[in-house]
Amino acid sequence: LTAQVLAGLSQPTQLTQLPQTSKVTKTPLVCYCCGEIGYFAQNCLLEKKPDRKEAKQKQSELEKKNALLKKTPKVKTTFETPDQKNPMDVTPYDIVENILNLKANITLVQALKYPDQKQNLAKIMKRPKQSTTEANSLETDKVQKTVAIRYHVKIKGTPVIAILDLGAAVSIITNKLIKRLGLALTKESKTVVVTANGGRSKALGIVENIKI
Repeated sequence: LTAQVLAGLSQPTQLTQLPQTSKVTKTPLVCYCCGEIGYFAQNCLLEKKPDRKEAKQKQSELEKKNALLKKTPKVKTTFETPDQKNPMDVTPYDIVENILNLKANITLVQALKYPDQKQNLAKIMKRPKQSTTEANSLETDKVQKTVAIRYHVKIKGTPVIAILDLGAAVSIITNKLIKRLGLALTKESKTVVVTANGGRSKALGIVENIKI
């Protein structure tokens, strides 16, 4: 056994060469969005760049819309208010009339401090004068059957046609005739004269003791 071992040691050892494997060089991971190394673009933290094809498509659609807007005529939309539909029914505003119609914020004591306002107040406080109407006929409220007797007389030498006063009716003469005969009123009268047209007027007075 010893000889065999020694013999084996004396022989040159044959080395078995293994086939050499080719070294594969790995390309580093580069992000095409930001240019950094170590990750893909889908994991990039930056905003993704828009696709060129999609951007061109959106640009063409926008250009088409702008072209249609230019070709379409503009339509003016007007809204009529109720005042514009019927302009004749609206009264134009007048600032002068508005100011004149404003209610005066003044008391009666303050108004009486002005002389012209005192005069105006005195005018409205006076009793209005009743207009006199000359009448040639007289009607009373009570219906009485009377017969007028006419005869010719002279009053202060002036011939006139008179109606005989029997006491059943009121005898009247006009103010013009009183002046022509030179007479004067001697007493106040409360008689109300109804004229032929239906108007009513108070008698001016009474002339007593007319000599004929």
